[in-house]
Amino acid sequence: SVIITDCGLIVQWSNAATRRITGYSSEELHGRDLLEITHAETLVPDMVARMRVDLRAGRRFSAIAWAKRENGEPMLTDFEVFPYRNDAGELTAYIGITRDITEKAVAEQALRASEEHFRDAQKLAGVGSWRFILDKNEIHWSEEIYRAFGRNVADGPPTLDEYFAYMRPADGAQHRE
Repeated sequence: SVIITDCGLIVQWSNAATRRITGYSSEELHGRDLLEITHAETLVPDMVARMRVDLRAGRRFSAIAWAKRENGEPMLTDFEVFPYRNDAGELTAYIGITRDITEKAVAEQALRASEEHFRDAQKLAGVGSWRFILDKNEIHWSEEIYRAFGRNVADGPPTLDEYFAYMRPADGAQHRE
């Protein structure tokens, strides 16, 4: 989404992607206070204060912050605002570029929860897991495997030679092939 505002953050122009992301048409946005529309001053007042200081000083500002769509639904945004100066060097507008990262954030949160559940399950069962990254010739161990082998997690994963040393000689030779 691209939105251009005047120096008071009143919307002057927005592109078609803005409607897809926010639910507001260009006509609905034009002439309105961007911070009021997004509820930014209510949702992230400290961030808005920092943004105002940077923008008034003519500095670019970027952040990840919650906002609201036209229907009131929350969305997580990754945005950047650039001061625009005319030919005389006067600050005349701001150009904002916004990405909706809500789905990405939800997916990352679900992945973290799944990983935590997996670690808990391994700990409760007293089993671990490992994987071998063939193209990097690396072994990655779960925390429970470190415990099973009495190895400190802070020491990092074993080298291949160390890994094979944990095996019976016959098994190590077979796995090396």
